[in-house]
Amino acid sequence: MTASRADSPCVDLCIYDYDRDFCTGCGRTLDEVSYWNYFTPQEKQQILKESKKNLDSLSDSCYNHSTQGGSDGPD
Repeated sequence: MTASRADSPCVDLCIYDYDRDFCTGCGRTLDEVSYWNYFTPQEKQQILKESKKNLDSLSDSCYNHSTQGGSDGPD
């Protein structure tokens, strides 16, 4: 079973930071973006946790916290 695009954390702001090795829009690595539809729901939840950590490591000006459920906006 593959997942729908609706469950993807993509925010259509794809800027890949090769030094940090993740997208500054969604926080995922290239492999996580590429194979998202093939991950199990449990794997996706773990990826989302790591993605949140990645995005939290960026300064506030790098991305919109409200798109990721941060403290500056609604979940």
